[in-house]
Amino acid sequence: MKAVRKMLRMTNKNKETALHEAARNERSLGVVEAIMIHEDPNEFKYSANNRGESPLYLAVKSRNVEIAFELLRHPNSQLLAYGGPTGKTALHEATMLDFGDEDFKDEAGNGVKQP
Repeated sequence: MKAVRKMLRMTNKNKETALHEAARNERSLGVVEAIMIHEDPNEFKYSANNRGESPLYLAVKSRNVEIAFELLRHPNSQLLAYGGPTGKTALHEATMLDFGDEDFKDEAGNGVKQP
């Protein structure tokens, strides 16, 4: 398990972890769930990349509503930083986007459960 956690925590040249990458990819819900399940909130916090973007911020900015909700509803959500560039947070970004009812439905047209 230590080797898996070490790999998940590795960063690229932009200080992004696997969770950063998964948060911006709408097909990565299962990856996000797996990462969050295997992390220990007392050991590691997912912070912002070198552009100041946290995984949650990236999910919201990319309009990945299901991933953003998964990040927020997971018991390990305290692992997450909520910030974005220039002092904005994921909430600031969400209010700037024009979300409609369709944004809260999955591919089958079912409503996404909100936390």
